[in-house]
Amino acid sequence: MSRYGRLGKNIAFITIGNFTSKILSFLMVPFYTAIFSTDEFGVVDLMSTTLNLIMPFLTLLVSEALLRFALDKEKNQSAVFTTGMALFLAGCSVFLALSPLMFLFETFRGYYVLFVLYYLSTVLHTALAFFTRGIEKVAVYSACGVIQTVIMLSLNIVFLSVIDLGVEGYLCAMIIASLVSSACLFFGAKLYRYIQPKTFSKPLMGEMLRYSAPLIPNALSWWISSSSNKYLLTAICGTGVVGVYAASQRIPTLFATVTTIFMGAWNISSVEDFGSEESKRFFSNVYRIYSSFSIIVVAGIICLTKFIAGILFANEFFEGWRYVPFLTIGSLFHSMSGFLGSVYTASRKTKMVFVSSTVAAAINIALNAALIPFFGGHGAAVATLMSYFAIWLVRLIHSRTILVVEWNKFTDITSYVLLILQAILLLAEMPIISTVGVWVILAVVVAINGKQMLPLVAKILKRK
Repeated sequence: MSRYGRLGKNIAFITIGNFTSKILSFLMVPFYTAIFSTDEFGVVDLMSTTLNLIMPFLTLLVSEALLRFALDKEKNQSAVFTTGMALFLAGCSVFLALSPLMFLFETFRGYYVLFVLYYLSTVLHTALAFFTRGIEKVAVYSACGVIQTVIMLSLNIVFLSVIDLGVEGYLCAMIIASLVSSACLFFGAKLYRYIQPKTFSKPLMGEMLRYSAPLIPNALSWWISSSSNKYLLTAICGTGVVGVYAASQRIPTLFATVTTIFMGAWNISSVEDFGSEESKRFFSNVYRIYSSFSIIVVAGIICLTKFIAGILFANEFFEGWRYVPFLTIGSLFHSMSGFLGSVYTASRKTKMVFVSSTVAAAINIALNAALIPFFGGHGAAVATLMSYFAIWLVRLIHSRTILVVEWNKFTDITSYVLLILQAILLLAEMPIISTVGVWVILAVVVAINGKQMLPLVAKILKRK
């Protein structure tokens, strides 16, 4: 099977699992905004944000190492899994020792036990899921994703609507769903076969840590760019604003759903024969198609922002639509920088991943401090957009020292300018100009990107 065929096959499998899961989760947003108050939704989101902050440090991002080293045909997969899970257990022990520090924070004090279980179940599922992808059992990975989502959503309906458990019910649903899905991965992918204590290797552990260590500050930088503003918003504007802002992020999730599916498959394909001439063409072709398709999707989401918000957001949550345009454009740069990041992970040169993310994090912190006191959620959205743009630009320039990824400069830059103009028109709320203008821009974006994308797709299909 060709490179494009394998990539297409993996995309198909991951789409079955992830797209179904993400769409079902997305459709639950109206339910959450109707059940939760803005303050409760803010608390739930802060817990998720905090988990994403501490997880890289305490897991040492062993899941990333499990994926990358399992894909390496020269490595013993049993040794990779056994050694990786030893690191995972060590991280869980450290978390349990430090967990009483949660009592210092009033927001989390009443949810100590549930948050501990939420963390442990989440990191276990992540580790098992990444290794399952690494051994290329993508069908099992996808099926377990569907199972996890169905259980989580079903329990949320019962716990929140029928029993009325509030935040506790939401956390219980997340915990049970992650544990059941972990069991499905463990037995479905027969991961128990890879637990062989005799294959544990200290040299391999060191190698895995050298790979994942630069990714830890990178993950922190991503967290700063995407989530740190919520703590400043809480301090300045209150948890109610955080709840509305968190709800607004659910619309860019439409786009993130597509990119997550693609990157899940791409991270497998990008490793194959990395550095060869064919690999260079492969990276460039896929980047150009991915970029044009992503730009079109983002332009479409911006056009439909108020319509989608009217369906998803109940009561005071509707005002969150105003944060969506710039957050969605930020998601575009986030996805494109993620693609360029695969150059570093495929080559195992992860140092620049950390450097580029640190630059973005610094920009984000500075802009949040400058803009949130005056513009609230709008300032947070703009700061997020600019930090993601910065990391994309840094990686676009530096990644060429490892592998040259050709891109459509005129088309992409023109499209980025049009997207910013489209967002400004939508937020201006001029009765006729805004409505007509955003759709005209969508038509132009589709025309110029389709002209670039379709011939390349046709060429690839003809070769395949």
